[in-house]
Amino acid sequence: MAEIGFTTQLAIQRTVMAADRTLMAWIRTALSMIGFGFTIYKVIDGLQSKTAPIVGELDGWRFGLILCGLGIISITVGIIEFLMTLRDIRKRYPDIHWRYSLAIACIMLTLGLTMFLMIWARVA
Repeated sequence: MAEIGFTTQLAIQRTVMAADRTLMAWIRTALSMIGFGFTIYKVIDGLQSKTAPIVGELDGWRFGLILCGLGIISITVGIIEFLMTLRDIRKRYPDIHWRYSLAIACIMLTLGLTMFLMIWARVA
């Protein structure tokens, strides 16, 4: 492959960094949904155990599962979008290296799945 110019290298770096920022925005959004879902589940569960039920028995459980599930879906979509972007860039410029933001996204996905399963099994 022919040597690429300095300005082209900078453009590639900017594009990859933009993909990183987009993935981090997906992570931030997913983490907010997962955390909020888990918090709502725990708050409603705590209120129901101390007082008379204020909401239906499973409402906090369902709401927590839905928010955690949406967070998991959004981080998965972000990872897929990021990988597709890197794949497209690597077709023309194969020197793009592995990104740390992808590792963070995978860790957050694992934590989100753990939270989802904890709510599902009512362990927490």
